[in-house]
Amino acid sequence: SGLRRSSREGGVAQESVSQCCLVRDEMMRYVMASLALASMAGMNSVAAFTAPGLVPAQVRGGQWQRGRSGGCVQRSSQCLSLDRAALRPMGSTMSASPSAASTTTGGEELVSSGDRLGTLPYEESIAGAEHDLLYMPFIQWQVDYMKKHLDLKDLPMTKTHSYQEDPVKKNRIESWLFESKEFRRIRLTYLDAGKKTQVFNSVWYPRYSYDAPPLGIDFISFGEKNVLCVMDLQPLVQDADYLEKYIDPLIPMRSKYEALCGRMTERFYDEKEFFSSQLLFGRFDNPAPVKEFLFPAMCEYVEYYVKMMKEQTPNEDPAFMAKIEQLHEKYDQYSAEKDPAAALFAANWGHDWAESFVYDFLFDKAEVPEGGSKFIKPGPK
Repeated sequence: SGLRRSSREGGVAQESVSQCCLVRDEMMRYVMASLALASMAGMNSVAAFTAPGLVPAQVRGGQWQRGRSGGCVQRSSQCLSLDRAALRPMGSTMSASPSAASTTTGGEELVSSGDRLGTLPYEESIAGAEHDLLYMPFIQWQVDYMKKHLDLKDLPMTKTHSYQEDPVKKNRIESWLFESKEFRRIRLTYLDAGKKTQVFNSVWYPRYSYDAPPLGIDFISFGEKNVLCVMDLQPLVQDADYLEKYIDPLIPMRSKYEALCGRMTERFYDEKEFFSSQLLFGRFDNPAPVKEFLFPAMCEYVEYYVKMMKEQTPNEDPAFMAKIEQLHEKYDQYSAEKDPAAALFAANWGHDWAESFVYDFLFDKAEVPEGGSKFIKPGPK
């Protein structure tokens, strides 16, 4: 798109570079992306690459039941949140979006998210039916809940951001974008790379007439041995009255889920910036806690959040809304610069697409830093 785009080198990979070198460099970028996410979760380099194995039989359509829960000692922690008009990497084998209603604006083909909800739930992983789509019930439940409880409307998004897949690497990423009366922007993304990687990410942004926190969801697995789950109402400020109003009501909910009361390392995020003491965080070496604790916890947090937002009275004073808009911009800038998942996108779909996806879609209020993204390095020429 060129919007707020930092200068970057273009061109197709030189023919003189051997295929084996390209494969080597691609593998190294993926390894570095995995190590970055593992380090954030507090894993060591050995744990990050433990043989993943296979996850038990797939559960579809959000049918998991809310499991038992246990007590939890209240702790402070941190959260992960994982948006730009796209440039597809030259020479890529990626294909474009599945069928969807589309228009063209400013040279960019736009697609509808509502029309693509029919693809959910995926029937099987792009890598094969033997691989579990670990977080598919989570995104299906969230979509069903939004359709039932919100006046959900499509926000157009670019076709290149909506869907990418690589049939050679056996990976795909699909995103959806909506708005409602209370929320100016709700985005959802699912990344499926078989047993290698499964990701569900979602962020809900209230309209500027509300000072309520955005809701951030990021569930990641590198095989069944390396599972990282983060969810939070991410406070726009750390003012005591603000936290008492929006965060303290989460205490009794969080206390039910001892397995999700972990803490994230401080290597990437500062817990004093856009994170709450009631963040849900867990890292596991098997998928059982995802099904037993994470699914019911996510449902409870989302239900509380939507109910809370519907009870708020909008403040349409221009000065108030301008202040909230600035805080949303600050949130996006912080998240875009700190999120190590950008390296994972670059490893799978290339530097240009990853930067576009992070800064034009995931965090569209953010500016690309003058020196470029910390986690997105240009690939081989």
